Amino acid sequence: MRIAINALNALAGAGISTLTNLFHQLEKLDKKNEYYVIVSNRQKELIDNIPSRFNKKFFKYVPCNPFIRVIWEQLFLPIYLYLNKIDILYSKANLTTIFAPCKIVLTIENSNPYSKLNLEWSKKELLRNKLLKYLGACPTFHC
Repeated sequence: MRIAINALNALAGAGISTLTNLFHQLEKLDKKNEYYVIVSNRQKELIDNIPSRFNKKFFKYVPCNPFIRVIWEQLFLPIYLYLNKIDILYSKANLTTIFAPCKIVLTIENSNPYSKLNLEWSKKELLRNKLLKYLGACPTFHC
C-alpha cells in the first residue's frame, strides 16, 4: 500500500516529536508499505527525522496562516494523492483533506469542536471549532 502522512501542520514541539516517534516506529515495524511524507521546506527539524526509506514530498509554497493553509490543503493535496495513487492518507491535528481520493485515518486531538458544553468562545475560536468539526467529521463519509 501507499500511505501518505500529511505533516504540514507539524511546525514545533509536540507535533514534531509525535511524528518523529511515529516515523521511527513505522520504519521498525512495517517493511511492506510505501510511505510518503508531505512537508514544506520550512520544516527542517522534522525533515531531518524522516527515515531515508520514506519518500518525502516537498511543497515549496505552503501558506503560514493556518486558515489559508487548510484551504490550500483542500485544493492541492487531493491532486497529489490522486497522481501518486495513494491508498491511505494519515492526517493529524484534527482535520484532513475532505476531497482525498483515498481512505483517511484522522487523529483528533482536540475535542472542543464536539463538546456539548455551552462555553463562551471568541468569534475566532467559534469559527476555528466549526472548521475543525466540519473537516474532522466529513472523512467518515469515505468509509
